[in-house]
Amino acid sequence: QGKIFAGVVLRDYDYSIALGFFGSWLGGMSLTPLEYVLGSKVHFTFGDRCEAALLDTAEYGHVVSGLEVFDQIIVTPGTDTPPDISGNLDGQGIDRRKCEDYATAAKEVEDGIEPTEIYTLCFWRASPFLRP
Repeated sequence: QGKIFAGVVLRDYDYSIALGFFGSWLGGMSLTPLEYVLGSKVHFTFGDRCEAALLDTAEYGHVVSGLEVFDQIIVTPGTDTPPDISGNLDGQGIDRRKCEDYATAAKEVEDGIEPTEIYTLCFWRASPFLRP
């Protein structure tokens, strides 16, 4: 039993360089806008640096949040076929745009997770900011 987190781990990053004051400050300042865009609290760390980064117990830089960070959650019974993610997903599962209390609905999904079900987690809210 526990909370499910989704996120990104920065494995291929040069941790030998010390993090300066400005970088640390800027990283902390960027959390509030990111949380606003995602609609969820976010945990962020730059990870261990310099000598600490060489230890077997070194922490990688990462950013994580709960299921409420996703914009749409579709639960499919394991005996059924999950939705085609390249198709239209409108009207399936819970959708942030259409759910009055999305955070509560996402928590209910999290509390009821079963290993026999298929979870389709859609993340499109930040897509305007991720253009190549």
